Amino acid sequence: MEDFDINTTNYDDCITSSTTTTNPISAAAQNIYMPDEMVLAAITRACDFFGMSDSAPVIYGESVGVYNGNTSTLDDDVFCFNRMQLMSMGVCGEDSLTLVYTHECAHRALQQMSYTIDPWHEELACDFFAGVNAGMNNMDITNFQNALGATAGGDTHPNGALRVEFIEYGRQVAEMMQARGIDVTFENCLQFLNQHIAEQSPLIAQCRMQVLGNPFGPTFPQA
Repeated sequence: MEDFDINTTNYDDCITSSTTTTNPISAAAQNIYMPDEMVLAAITRACDFFGMSDSAPVIYGESVGVYNGNTSTLDDDVFCFNRMQLMSMGVCGEDSLTLVYTHECAHRALQQMSYTIDPWHEELACDFFAGVNAGMNNMDITNFQNALGATAGGDTHPNGALRVEFIEYGRQVAEMMQARGIDVTFENCLQFLNQHIAEQSPLIAQCRMQVLGNPFGPTFPQA
């Protein structure tokens, strides 16, 4: 999911407040398709997966994402929610919403490294952790994979097929670690993820060439 532009967002328009008048979908449709309660429950589940507080504000914005202010702390993070975007992507159900916000929580967990990570690698890492959550908690990933699989990709986000591959790999890693009695920790998962990124570097370069016409990622300063 793309990070939203904090400058276009009204902090007074919080999902946790009473029914907003700025959302273009009627209250009846909201309650049927994607009620606020479902969204907040999904965010809580995603935060719980990483052992994070779910106290970060949730606001309506132009797109789904997370805003990381001071990257040395999680305390000023803000979740952004856009029901129309999720509906247009075909996202539905609490499992899929949980995986959407697991992806966003992974951005929170990685924010201290975000200035030195290739943006495609960071997005694939977040997709991977969504897969890990699904594998650990027996969530249905079909809808989430279908939604992301249809995306074209761009400068900061890989193409959908590559993202689906990393989601599935995350699910498989979680199931394998549990079966072998390996602690499913953030650090242990990162080891598997980094190995997979290295192994899949030819595929990543091929996909980047198809999307951007350039097989190489940007150059980043050393951490």
